[in-house]
Amino acid sequence: MADTPHPPNRIRELRQLRKLSQERLAVHAGLTRVTLAAIESSQERMQAASLATLEKIAAALGVTLPDLIPTLKTPPTKEKHSIF
Repeated sequence: MADTPHPPNRIRELRQLRKLSQERLAVHAGLTRVTLAAIESSQERMQAASLATLEKIAAALGVTLPDLIPTLKTPPTKEKHSIF
């Protein structure tokens, strides 16, 4: 099994798979290219990015947040129990 790329590398990987420049992805995500480049280049900057920013990047790439950050676990949904 291949190692999962760190999130900044995952952003870069997904961007390159979609043949997007940093500029184009930044525009689609409503960010500046400088902001996107900073997030792509550093784990620390990635961790400092707001959830809203990461959600914008994920949406612009057409993926979910857990797809963008594989270590992010989605909370379990509560099952509804019938009384019948």
